[in-house]
Amino acid sequence: MNSSFEHISRAAIAVLARQAAIRLAKSELARQGLRVTSVPMRELHIRADQLLAAHPELLDQAAQRVAAHPEWLPKRRFARAVYITDSAKSGTEKTQVFPTTSTIFRGSHLLITF
Repeated sequence: MNSSFEHISRAAIAVLARQAAIRLAKSELARQGLRVTSVPMRELHIRADQLLAAHPELLDQAAQRVAAHPEWLPKRRFARAVYITDSAKSGTEKTQVFPTTSTIFRGSHLLITF
């Protein structure tokens, strides 16, 4: 992934892998006959971190999920294009670019009247 949003895709992979590890930890607790609600979240997160370290395939699965859903990534914002006008190429003055307002220019100052 060679985009300016690569850090976001890495973060998405980490989040999805951690969520999968938490689900796996919860299912292991349920198989042991423990109520998931009786286990403190801190312990659940510690177990999830251990599972994530022991099962690196969770990161691979999360990477596949992110790759399959490009809509999860933010939309790239493009800057507006700046075009060179004919007047900018020729080095004309503002009085030549704006003929209707040529009377309000005096030298290098713009007169503003209300």
